[in-house]
Amino acid sequence: MSIGGFEAKVYCILRVKEGRDLEVNGKYRQGHMDNKITTYSMLYDLVDIDTKDHKLKDIATLFLTAMNDWPTFNQKQIADFTQELKDYFGTPLTIEKITTKEFDGENAWQIEAGSSITALLDISTRFCNQSDFDKIVDSFLNYYNSALPNLPEGDFEGFNRGI
Repeated sequence: MSIGGFEAKVYCILRVKEGRDLEVNGKYRQGHMDNKITTYSMLYDLVDIDTKDHKLKDIATLFLTAMNDWPTFNQKQIADFTQELKDYFGTPLTIEKITTKEFDGENAWQIEAGSSITALLDISTRFCNQSDFDKIVDSFLNYYNSALPNLPEGDFEGFNRGI
């Protein structure tokens, strides 16, 4: 079933990996009263069920790839990841700052994550006319946040991906 461009799956996304219930239409929002995407797993699940092909999905996928590659063990919070990116590459986060970081023998995962962020910035600049990293992140988070109310109501048991 497709709802607002999102495929409704039986397992939906009510249980996220942190073990908190995420309620979709005002039912149980334990830990998520503001209805905002804050974690890797929440964003991953929404991108995964998005059946449309579009640039924001491509950009969000690159962001998730970078977050997965980043060497911080058990990185969950999107805000923590973006802050670590800025701390490592510099602020504002730009293609130039990322590409000037050289491999030092120990930073392979940061460089790998940086290449995904560089692609993200490039796609957003060319197709969305936006090169500001924070605005890009806000853009895809707002898009996927808007999908939450369109998901079906019900007691769907989510899955714990362990990601």
